[in-house]
Amino acid sequence: WPSRLNLPQRDPGREILGTRLRDHVDAIRKSKADAKIILLGDYNDEPFDAAIADNLMATRDRALAERRKHLLYNPFWRHFSSTIEDAADSLGDHGSYFHKAGESTQWRTFDQMIFSSSFLGSTHWQLVERSTRVLDIPAYTALVKTAKSCFDHLPIIGQIQRRTLENG
Repeated sequence: WPSRLNLPQRDPGREILGTRLRDHVDAIRKSKADAKIILLGDYNDEPFDAAIADNLMATRDRALAERRKHLLYNPFWRHFSSTIEDAADSLGDHGSYFHKAGESTQWRTFDQMIFSSSFLGSTHWQLVERSTRVLDIPAYTALVKTAKSCFDHLPIIGQIQRRTLENG
């Protein structure tokens, strides 16, 4: 997914990228409707940007994604808080990408994991929502915030777990 330096935020090409990725998801789901799909990476777009939310069809609404199987679920919508007092108890994160010269925010949620609905309902493999987050390691975060460092993204982590289903 190109940097916003090479493909600006409002360039229609970004939406085409979301559409083409969606085409691949649809092709997989056409061959297996309940395919377990995880998309992850540095999208250089936030969850609410059109390429992700509209073209890729990655919603923040977990219940809707459970009912409408064509939708993807993006738990990284909840990572927009501005401070973390205690990362272990935090319900949100400040973001994964630091941009010191940001005009409206210095933190962006460019790094995301996006899940097919087959991780949300009554299947063996389940998304563990509380474990899906931006990993904030203070020493690494300090590197990300330092202009002299070549690092500008924090890592993200997630967890899925296998569970035993009743009656099967």
